[in-house]
This record gives sequence, structure tokens and C-alpha cells, in this order.
Amino acid sequence: MQKDQKKAGVLISYADMAFSAVIGIFFTPFAQRMMGMSEYGVYTIASAAIGYLTMLDLGFTNAMVRFTAKSRAEQNSNQEYKINGMFLTFYSVIAVLSIIVGLVLYFNFDGIFAEGLNAHEIGRAKIIFLVMLANTAFSFPMSVFSSIVNAYEEFIFLKSFNLVTNVIKYVAQFLVLFSGFQSVGLAVAVTVVTIVSKFVPLVFCFKKLHVKFYFGHFDKKLFGDIMNYSAFVFLNIVVDQLNANTDKMVLGALVSSGATAIYNTAYTLQAGVYSLSTSISGVFLPSLTKMVTLKKSMDEISDVFIKVGRLQFMIMAFVMGGFVVFGQRFVHLWVGEDYALVYPIVIFWLAYSIVPLSQSIGVSILQAQNKHRMRSLIYLIIAVFHVLLTIFLSREGSPLGEENRILGPTVAACFSNLIGQWLIMNWYYKHVTKINIGGYWKEILKITAVIGLYALAGGLVMRFVPLDRGFAASGIGAWVALVGVIGVYSLLFLPVAWRFMLSPFEKGMVRTALKKIKGVLKRK
Repeated sequence: MQKDQKKAGVLISYADMAFSAVIGIFFTPFAQRMMGMSEYGVYTIASAAIGYLTMLDLGFTNAMVRFTAKSRAEQNSNQEYKINGMFLTFYSVIAVLSIIVGLVLYFNFDGIFAEGLNAHEIGRAKIIFLVMLANTAFSFPMSVFSSIVNAYEEFIFLKSFNLVTNVIKYVAQFLVLFSGFQSVGLAVAVTVVTIVSKFVPLVFCFKKLHVKFYFGHFDKKLFGDIMNYSAFVFLNIVVDQLNANTDKMVLGALVSSGATAIYNTAYTLQAGVYSLSTSISGVFLPSLTKMVTLKKSMDEISDVFIKVGRLQFMIMAFVMGGFVVFGQRFVHLWVGEDYALVYPIVIFWLAYSIVPLSQSIGVSILQAQNKHRMRSLIYLIIAVFHVLLTIFLSREGSPLGEENRILGPTVAACFSNLIGQWLIMNWYYKHVTKINIGGYWKEILKITAVIGLYALAGGLVMRFVPLDRGFAASGIGAWVALVGVIGVYSLLFLPVAWRFMLSPFEKGMVRTALKKIKGVLKRK
């Protein structure tokens, strides 16, 4: 039964991820057209500001799932109910703290954004921020019930609930914008849907799971165990928030709301590629943990690292090559000429992210070996350096030039990631984790040569294909023409990849997949 719950939960999670990626492609230009660049940028800035308050979670969400599941496995219901009460108390305190910190930030908006936003934009950002603050503060204690459902492994309910909530949120946002409301209306719609939806796991916990909460039984040892576990989870949350929101905040504070709008549009595309890559590596954590536990040789573990890394790099490199060739036209049709800088920003991001994302399986290896703490510290140092460099390159008098200050966060991310994730982490993988990094780079360079030459040839051919004339000049015809040439580009790549790039192992995977598909079709 639990195995079925996990399988179904994974499938629903992928459906949710696919829905978010696809709807995001449509919703982004729609929201920009309905609100305008300035208003869209203001909404992005307020969202980034509220994102910092999520760091107050302190890593307790993961800790609650882990310790509740552990108590259930030990059939210790008394401790389970004490954990429930302890975390509900924690999150209630955090909710109050988030309101206090949020109000401090609210009253300093004028000073923080005086250089980048005008008075009207600051006023709108403050209203949006207050609405989102109410959402965040309410969500902290209510998140306890979703964590309990997760710990009870009721994945079908939880993942289905997340998917349905996500769909309702987008429907509400579309309706609000269609009705003529702007950024404030958008924030109110999301907040109302979120608050109402939070009562569903609560009812499920009491009616179906019959959970209880014990208060007044503070266990110092249990509290210490929770804090030890949460510390490095919290460190990862800090790193994620610094990387995800600081760039938008800095652009809003030092450049303009329009710059933030452009950057967030690029971020939408980045998030889709990121999900595509990391969804592969997470599947391998259980098998890698088993290999480490059984003391398998590092040659065997390195083999997994290289095989998975090759697959991820191929996907990323093909996407990057295709975006270099077709991305400029895609951005023009998708969001218009005002957002032309989305193209170089995404190319920069793909260039510096391609190696770390193709090595994301390394995170699973570090977790299996219990060596992930040092990685967390390295990533924190990288994130802090990135923030400082972003501020330096985005301020007035930037060495990039006044007109290129919007590229400050991208250049800063590129430079800090080359040092941290390319150089330092590869050194760490080789000398501490003992992964065969030389073998990885040997395979990666082969793939780079093949895809690089193919993309170069594709770019040269496209110079003679008129995608901006006649039927393909605008409207539906432009999209049909673009999708058509991307389809031809992709189909022609298949024999090139088979002949010059795929390993015998990868060809075997393809043959096995084709046999399974053929078998399913025959049964039908």
C-alpha cells in the first residue's frame, strides 16, 4: 500500500511540476501585458522581499517530517503527540516573529528602494508586501498539518491537494487580471486561496489521521536533536533564498522596477530548466545510500556519478545550444522587444549552471556519505560573495556601465559560481569524496564538442532561414514557424547523438525504452 502511495505521489508531483512549468510560460507574458512592466516588477520585488521571511522556518519542516516518522516507526505515540505540540508552538512563535520582522522591513521600504523605485511604486510594493505578510504569518503554524500528512506517507492526498491548490491559484490569478485588477488584486487572490486551502490538511489530520497535540511537555533532549538536525537544513534554506531573491531585491533597490521585471522573466525560464535537471538526480539517493552502506568501491559510485552526469549534461547542453540558436526569436515572440535582455541573461545562466546541475547527483553522494555539511558551508560562502558582488556591479558607477547594470546579478552569479561550484566543489569531489572527476570531465568535453559543433551549424543555417517575413513574421504563423524549425533541429540531432555521443549503456537504455513502448502498443 505504501509503495503504491509513493509511486502515485511521485507521478502526481511530476504532473504538478509539468503543470507549473507549462502554465508559467503562458501566465508570465499574460501578467506582463495586463499589468505593464513597472507593475509586474513591483509585484516581483514584494514577492522577493517576503521570500526572506520564509527563512524563519529554520529547517523545521524537514525536521518535523523526520522526527514524526521516526516516532511512528518506533510506535511511540506519546512522543509523536509531544512533537506535534512542540512544532505547533514553534511555528506559532515564528508567525509572530515574522509579523514583527515583516513590519520592520515594511517601514524601511522607502529607504531601501528610494534609488530604484518612485513614490507610487514604493506605495504599491508596501501594500502588496502587507497582504503577502498576512499570508506568510498564517501559513507558518498551518504548515504543521501538511508536515504531519507527509510523515504519515499519505502521498496521494498530499500531492493531489498540492496540485489542485496550484491549479486554483492560477485560475484565480487569471480571473483577477481579466477583471482589470493589478498587482494588489493578484496578491489578495493568492492569499485568499492559500488561507482557505490550509484548512484542508487540518481537517484531514483530525478526521482521517486522528492526530493529537500534547502541550506543556517540553523535552530538552528531543529539542536538542531537532536543532542539530535542522541546523544545516536551515543553512541550505538561507543559501536558496539568497540566490533566489537577492538579485531581484538589489535590482529593485538600485536600478528599477523594469529591471526586476526583466530579470524575473529570465528566472521563469531558468526555473523550468532547473526542475528538469534536478528531477533526475533525486531518484538516486536511496540506491547511493545503499551502495555506501554496503561499502561499495568508489569506482562503482564514480561510475554512477559519471553516467548520471553525462545524461544531465546532455539534456542541459542540448537545451543551451537550442536556446543560443532560437532563443532570441523565442523571447521576442514570448514577451516582446522590451524584454530583449532576457536572452543574454538566460544564456549566462545556462553557461555557468550546466556543470553544477550535471553534478547534482554529487549532492546525493555527499548525503549518503554524511559529508554534505561542508558543501552547505561552501555554498553559503559562495552565496554571500555573490550578494556582495551583485551590489557592487548593480550600483551607480558600476564597472559594467550604466546601461548594463541590469546584468550585474548575472555576471556576479557567473563569476562566483565558476569559483565555487566549478573549481572548489570539483576539488572537493576529487580529494575528499574521492569521485573520479577526471573521468567526468573527459566525458563532458566529448559531449560539448558534439553539441557545440551541431549548434554552430544550426546557427549558420538559420541565418538563411527567414523567420521574420511573410507568414512567419507575426502572430500564430510566427509561432508555427518557430516550433517547426525547432522540431527539425531536434529531429536531425537524434542520428548525430546516436552516432557520435551516446555510450553503449545509453544506447541500451534507448533500446529498452523502445521495446517497452512497442510492447504497450501491441497490447492495445
